[in-house]
Amino acid sequence: MKKVAYAVKRVTREGGVKKSGVGYLTETDLITAQMSKNGKPYIHVFKDCVKSCAPVPLKEDEYAGTYFEILEIEIEKTNPSGQNVGKEKLEIVANYNIWFKFID
Repeated sequence: MKKVAYAVKRVTREGGVKKSGVGYLTETDLITAQMSKNGKPYIHVFKDCVKSCAPVPLKEDEYAGTYFEILEIEIEKTNPSGQNVGKEKLEIVANYNIWFKFID
């Protein structure tokens, strides 16, 4: 694993959320430490994102690219009267702009 400085921006209709810090790069994945909205730490692995990134022109050891991730979420389903009738699974596509630079 190699140590990298990274910036990841999740692209949304509202503009997006940008997170940056120090992470680790394997041959195929970017591994980052994140903080949830509830304040709980977790590890986010951007699987196979390295193949989506290309060298940044005129910059040494910097790479950038766009990465897509399919997320499966569960939502509560209700009938017209408001009663809970179970859960429904949905798949959504998350779009990220990823930048990283190798640091030693």
